[in-house]
Amino acid sequence: MNTFFETVRETVENLGKEFSRAPELGDAGMAIRVIGEYSAGKTRLVRELIRDLAPAALLPVSSQEVQTRLPLEVTYGETPALQLVRRAWDTEAAQILRELPAFPERKDITDEDPGEMRLRLAVPEPRLTLAEGDGLYEDDTQPKRLFLIDMPGWNSEDDASGADGLELSEDWENLALVYVSHVTRLDSALNQRQLELFLQALNDGTLLRARDRLPLFFLITACPAEERAAVEKKLAERIRARLGDDDKFLVRIAAVDFNAMSAEELTRFRSAFWDHVLLESPSPALEQNSVSRRIENWPEACALRPYFARCADFIARLDALFSRVCATGSYMGGRSMRFFSGLDAPGMVSRARALWYKQLEEPRGLEAITGLALPELPADHPLAPWLEVYWYPRLRGFHERMLAFFTRADQTLGLLTPDIDDLEAWLAERLDDSRRAAGEALPRSFRRMCDSIAGLPEDMPEMRRMATILTLSLLEARYDDAWRRWQWYLNRTADEAPETTDDK
Repeated sequence: MNTFFETVRETVENLGKEFSRAPELGDAGMAIRVIGEYSAGKTRLVRELIRDLAPAALLPVSSQEVQTRLPLEVTYGETPALQLVRRAWDTEAAQILRELPAFPERKDITDEDPGEMRLRLAVPEPRLTLAEGDGLYEDDTQPKRLFLIDMPGWNSEDDASGADGLELSEDWENLALVYVSHVTRLDSALNQRQLELFLQALNDGTLLRARDRLPLFFLITACPAEERAAVEKKLAERIRARLGDDDKFLVRIAAVDFNAMSAEELTRFRSAFWDHVLLESPSPALEQNSVSRRIENWPEACALRPYFARCADFIARLDALFSRVCATGSYMGGRSMRFFSGLDAPGMVSRARALWYKQLEEPRGLEAITGLALPELPADHPLAPWLEVYWYPRLRGFHERMLAFFTRADQTLGLLTPDIDDLEAWLAERLDDSRRAAGEALPRSFRRMCDSIAGLPEDMPEMRRMATILTLSLLEARYDDAWRRWQWYLNRTADEAPETTDDK
């Protein structure tokens, strides 16, 4: 049979597992696509967005070194992993074919069909998740993985169709589109033609919007700092000439040189990039395994600090009432039956109750005392198992014994009659056991723990507050078990001790 401490420990351990358990994630039907011509810098962009999140061997390599013909979809995963998957279109469930120990070279996957196969790189980037689903189906609000997809270059050596064959698909569910150009080719006839066809596809609906508005991020790579303002202005004019001021498209243009970027500049770029492409995200990012974030975002009804403040007030109010019961050493303030002389039984009861509740400083009587409700948190609170196993039983036992005493006292006063000889002895005989039980209802160790909780800093993060409280409960439960075992041992020793005689 488990001790109290073991039961509390198991509950706390299970809570820890529950908080750290990652939700099941499906594949979102929409994606953020990175498109552009061969060697424009698409892969470099992806590398710079995720380079700190995965081993170097798994990161995509620039097409100037090693390249593939397959789309690369980057998404969320607790542990970095690279896979070859079968997935022809965005809304199709992926079939994992095999794990890859390193980013493959073109020669390693020459037989794979780019229309059927993709590479999937999982990294611990929470922004590549959708907490409440992708919004494509109203009845589907399960957490999902969002995809950043690096598409093969339009005019790569394998693209025989030339500049007009952009291979833009009507099947794409576009949450955002990222168009990448190399600064040295921005003004080339080929690139300008590609940009024209891309913007035309946006206007004629070939490129669908997954949401009402479509964020567009235009990136110009390898651009020297002194040229950026002019280059960005030039591209903005070309885009505006085709799209106008249509608010269906949310345009942002950035000219960068990743080789010259400081760590601080790269951090700012990443933030700006994600903020823009996720402008129309259907749901917030899911903070995987971020117990702290989940707790900090609890609704007000679940917040721990105000709840434990209510508990402290609840205990203090009952303690204050109880402290006045025999504050002068007697139940009726030292008054004898003479105080009730000349009164019949109903008169005695009325005066005794008035005196009793005046002594308790509770003019509203028993109804006010029994109306003190045990503070509780919502039934679906994340700490519900711990509350039910540890916290509530402690408070309920205290509450119930206190109410039992005050109810018994009120009932006892209702039995007063003029023929009672010794009022205090009569009351003590009927109330002492119940008063003793009420006074011992809340273990001293629990009271000390409550004092410690009340003394926690007001600005302590909610995660740390919860962890501290759970740790204190384990210590208190262990102490309580040890104290009870010691009391049992002392009582048994006293019962088994041999009787002594005066002759010994």
